[in-house]
Amino acid sequence: MEFQNYMFVQIIFLLGVLLFLGREIFLAKKRLDLVERRQLYFLQLILLIGVLVRSFNLLLPYGSFIDEPMGAYDSWCLANFGVDSNLASYPVYLKSWGTGQSALYAYLALPFIKLFGLSEESYRLPMSLIGSFVILFFYWTLRKTQKNVLLVFCLSAFLAINPWHIMKCRFGLDCNIFPDILLIGICFIVLAYNARTQAKQFISYLLAFSFLSISAYGYGVSWFMLPFLFVFLLFFLIKKKRISTQACIVSLVVSLLIVFPLILFAFSLFTGGEQYQIGFITITQLEAGRHNATTIFGTTDIYQTLIDYLKISFKIFVWGIDGVRLNSFFPYGVFYNIISLPMFIIGLYYGKKEKDLLSILFGAILISSIPIVLFVEPSVWHWNVLWFPVIYFTGLGIYKICQNKLLQWTFLCIYITLFSSFIYMYFDKRTYVPFYSYNFKEDVKFVQTLDVDKVYYPAEINHAYALFYAPVSPYIFAKTRIDEGWPIKVAKSYGNVVIGLPNEIVPTPKTAYVIPNDLLKYIDPAEFKIRRGKHYYTVIWND
Repeated sequence: MEFQNYMFVQIIFLLGVLLFLGREIFLAKKRLDLVERRQLYFLQLILLIGVLVRSFNLLLPYGSFIDEPMGAYDSWCLANFGVDSNLASYPVYLKSWGTGQSALYAYLALPFIKLFGLSEESYRLPMSLIGSFVILFFYWTLRKTQKNVLLVFCLSAFLAINPWHIMKCRFGLDCNIFPDILLIGICFIVLAYNARTQAKQFISYLLAFSFLSISAYGYGVSWFMLPFLFVFLLFFLIKKKRISTQACIVSLVVSLLIVFPLILFAFSLFTGGEQYQIGFITITQLEAGRHNATTIFGTTDIYQTLIDYLKISFKIFVWGIDGVRLNSFFPYGVFYNIISLPMFIIGLYYGKKEKDLLSILFGAILISSIPIVLFVEPSVWHWNVLWFPVIYFTGLGIYKICQNKLLQWTFLCIYITLFSSFIYMYFDKRTYVPFYSYNFKEDVKFVQTLDVDKVYYPAEINHAYALFYAPVSPYIFAKTRIDEGWPIKVAKSYGNVVIGLPNEIVPTPKTAYVIPNDLLKYIDPAEFKIRRGKHYYTVIWND
């Protein structure tokens, strides 16, 4: 791993983390109880490790997941041209492949791509930074509002070592920013509820509902649950008389202003309206919504689909896997499921019984997410809103069992072993399978250095990968692209690029081909210049 410019941002962030943790250690020294001091000292170490494993070598996982290069290219276009790949000016929702992609993460990545260029690391950096911030902010919220240090330890430490959160922080899947932004909003609700002054309460509620509103831009599936969560939170806070009329009205108005462009987009999407602009913002119109492909509403056999969904749901909750290794992998699952599932059930029981604020809020997220569980195709990332409540109630269950000091050491040893084993497996090149694009990344980049008029790629190097590793102006791409497929559109050619090799590869002046190595036996080395790649592809060309 070589030093990259983006690491300067990580160094600055890490210095801030060290200052924060150092201050927490200083404050912990003032506690009279020796056991509590030691718990807080150890927790700072766990939090630091949690930040490091979310930040170290963002090139891993090697290559890029299919939605990463498309989102990253759109972010690059917006950073350099003010339009996305479809020439929409600052769209509310990215058109992407034709069926859309959430825009929030592309905007968060925009300054990093502008500064450090288009790469896996620069696109993944905001996910890593925000995820690291979230574990610290969650801890700080608990430390400010909870008197029980062991509870703070169990909840914060379990989030810091959580496999799902670590993995999702290390690659740039657009939808995975949603749960982090949601949790920030929930933390501000907790801080506002416990605020000692009206000014702090007002500001905290305003920030809380602002973040909850912004989270809607992070993932379309969230629209199934966010309205229910909003209504519950307002009803709960008003009933408890913990929010002033002024704070309630201002928070509502600000929330509506934030989501208004998204409401216009949703209305246009479901009514078949035209794409249009409000100032510099584009209200996007898609070829078709993704809801038909990812929800039960797009199926013709609802009964059979429900049965299939239940089978997958059982697999996810019990084993913590959905068959997609970048989300989770056996035996660690989403939250060390095999070991932690009983703790989750215990935590649910005590949360329902005691009805403390945290349990009410995380319980509200679970209940609000019932439409997602019922109607959305089960997968770890489709259900990403569920995992913070699951982490919370599992941590609560661990806390309840660890009232016994002997069991504290038992659980500590179990989870240290699980976490250490997970980290070893995750970073071990012998067990980790990179994304397929890792095999042709350097070959596509090499072609960009050649002085050629036409480039042919094999079909597996689709336009998203080609644009990610060898970007061109969105004006060239959008105006010259020839697509196939609907509603998901795949470019078969654009500019000087053709996706799909010809039936016969013949030497042609100023033409390059990226070919699988198994085609080399049909190539006469006397007729081409040849650069064999590190993996499964070779570049051949003529000047």
